[in-house]
Amino acid sequence: MIKIFIVVGDIEKGKICLLNLRKSDPIILKRACEIDKHLHNIREILLNSNATPIRCKGGIGYTCCFCAKQWPDPKDLKRHTINQHDEATKANFMQRKDMHAYFVKLDITDLQCKCGTNIDTVEKFLDHLKLIHRKNTFRDIKNHIFPFKFDHETLRCCICLNIFNTFKALQEHMNVHYRNYVCEVCDAGFVNKNILSRHGDAHKTGTFRCEECPKIFDTARKKLLHVRSKHSGIKLPHKCGYCSERFKEVWKKHNHLYKVHGVRGPEITCQACDKHFRTKSAWRLHTTRVHLMQRPYKCTDCDMEFYAKRELDSHTVKHTGSRTFRCEVCLKSFGRQKTLKEHKRTLWPTKKVFIKNPRPPDLKKEIIIPKKTPTVNVVTKKKIEMDKHLDNIRTILINSNATPIRCRGSFLYTCWFCDNQYEIPDQLKSHTLETHDDTVKKTFMDGASMITYVVKLDITGLRCNLCRRDFPELQDFIKHLRDHGKSYHDDIKTHIVPFRFDDKDFRCVICKNRFNNFKVLIEHMNAHYNNYICNICGAGFINKRTLQTHGYRHKTGTFNCSFCPKVFDTSIKKRDHERGVHILHNKRSKCGYCGERFTDYTKKNDHLVKVHGATPVVLQCQACDKTFGNQRSLTMHTKSYHLLQRKKLDKTV
Repeated sequence: MIKIFIVVGDIEKGKICLLNLRKSDPIILKRACEIDKHLHNIREILLNSNATPIRCKGGIGYTCCFCAKQWPDPKDLKRHTINQHDEATKANFMQRKDMHAYFVKLDITDLQCKCGTNIDTVEKFLDHLKLIHRKNTFRDIKNHIFPFKFDHETLRCCICLNIFNTFKALQEHMNVHYRNYVCEVCDAGFVNKNILSRHGDAHKTGTFRCEECPKIFDTARKKLLHVRSKHSGIKLPHKCGYCSERFKEVWKKHNHLYKVHGVRGPEITCQACDKHFRTKSAWRLHTTRVHLMQRPYKCTDCDMEFYAKRELDSHTVKHTGSRTFRCEVCLKSFGRQKTLKEHKRTLWPTKKVFIKNPRPPDLKKEIIIPKKTPTVNVVTKKKIEMDKHLDNIRTILINSNATPIRCRGSFLYTCWFCDNQYEIPDQLKSHTLETHDDTVKKTFMDGASMITYVVKLDITGLRCNLCRRDFPELQDFIKHLRDHGKSYHDDIKTHIVPFRFDDKDFRCVICKNRFNNFKVLIEHMNAHYNNYICNICGAGFINKRTLQTHGYRHKTGTFNCSFCPKVFDTSIKKRDHERGVHILHNKRSKCGYCGERFTDYTKKNDHLVKVHGATPVVLQCQACDKTFGNQRSLTMHTKSYHLLQRKKLDKTV
């Protein structure tokens, strides 16, 4: 037996670590030295600053590391730790922790040395102690301290400034910055070895049978989650921190906290559109559906894609022709429950049914059928409707500063009344108001067809020309027009799509969602102006022509390429193939200045910047301050860092 004496820490204070180890245990010896260095560093930080450790966040709030008290506000925890726990307690902080499990959650809000110096980071503070106060600190080890700052209303990473909705999500994110141990399968980093070991179970695949039921799982983690939720008896996982009552869903727990204890549960805010959600699942559903526009479920009979399986199932009814929902009044069958409800609402608004069992036909029914309206000539009806639309838009243009936009090409907005183009909408608005008078506006869209009718209207800084009053929304201005005795037809579906350019991003004026280009925003507006509905997939569109163009996606068959032997099941796929491979020679991105084409959007943007002096494309993440040069990089960033999505790998450890 060989006795080894190791001196670690401040020799003046007599910190000596005695280890009785065999000579054949160099790994254990190395770990013992390393953990002592870590413990010495955290002890020096706690004794010489106002930094306070956090044990965890649960129950009613943040828990003290030295006692069991909890506080909803981390400021109260900091005040309690500094005032109630002395230096002797702090000097023994985490003395029994081993190297595998060691890491510290440290609140460094307004970090200040006892000498009065304000310091931003833990690393700079350790250097400050060594250089200014001659304290012995170790910088030859990997940092296992998670720093947190609570100087904002939202939870924000103090390194990359990303915003998170829960402290748990922020804590998981910190492993990105402290990659002390890296997974060999997926390259994910972790602060200590214990977390890496638990993560490794997710990659272990095989056959794992449940001992309580016949179910089989391909990973041990899935089996563990199944046993906990189904067989362990803990079917109410969400516990109230005040009275210990348990709940099945987290939103029920939040309702209990508010009604019984007067504590309002946390709300999750979408950083892209400022909407609020009560659960993380609802927030993730909103982000993936609205902002990332993911469509993982694809119809095998056509090209339509859907976010949820129930949407796909509802769409598949159009291909199968099944009708499983029956009206109990007229016994008419429908393929979807939504269509049945709409049928009842519109056709049987005053129905009276005297029947106990609605299944077989019964004569004990009193059915009031709505009176039939006289038929009107279709052409005359369309002409009347079109005249109403033209009266409405001309009334808006003449009596306000709203300006129409013909289109937005590669880089410029085009005036509706002439061919002038402008880089920013403000220039187009100034040009339209100064150059084109009311005489031109009175003939706006003469000869337009109801099939293609749609107006893209800029309502930035909307103002009435009659009384100079400002209006935030177009509908408020339309109501105001009646105060001036102006007529407006509200018995028709509107084809006027409003846009507001008072933000650096493209933001929808209705739902406030943000988009990275004007084209995507226009496509999104169909979700709000669904005047025409696709009978196959239920998608809505502003005018009939857009619906007809969309309908080609559902037309399946055999479509042969005109240039090569390839065969496609839809005409859309054939068209895209011919444009991308044969006609345009795979150069689909066209420069709006010189007409040169490029294989991808990024090369075209580089050409615009270098040759024509255009402003580089910068797409900013709505959840943090990072910027990207293309939509694909932005989407990958959002999935990885904000939604914390990880690809499922088949590789086993």
